[in-house]
Amino acid sequence: MGYSGQLTYSIDSDNRLMIPVKLRDYIFNDDKTKKITITRGFDRNLMIVNQEGWEKFKENLFRYSRTTEYRKIINWFVGVAETMDIDAQGRIKIPEFLLVQFNIKKHVIITKDKNSLLVWNPDIYTDYIGEIESTLNKNLDDMKLSF
Repeated sequence: MGYSGQLTYSIDSDNRLMIPVKLRDYIFNDDKTKKITITRGFDRNLMIVNQEGWEKFKENLFRYSRTTEYRKIINWFVGVAETMDIDAQGRIKIPEFLLVQFNIKKHVIITKDKNSLLVWNPDIYTDYIGEIESTLNKNLDDMKLSF
């Protein structure tokens, strides 16, 4: 199953983020290209995806007709996506405009989604968790989860 939880990391003065080894192993499970794509996420965060995952994600997006609303969604993700290598120290350079858009300064929280890493401004992540907590019991009841 691999990594779960959250990690706090720092962005260096060159806008680089070190991807911890255990997360690199997760994101590059079978993808030997060692390239990632970084783009906007779903929930006021950044999303880091390996190339296999990125191609599948784009394929799913492009299945929809190019109506105005779907074009906006496609542009949200694809229009700003940048593909890059991870350097020898395990760092990626986060584009300045994405840091500004999500008000990311020095510190970030990294979490894991099913097929991606999510990078958050710590204040936005705290607000996001608060939003989840406010509806958690109702949503859990609706989902009828059992263990």
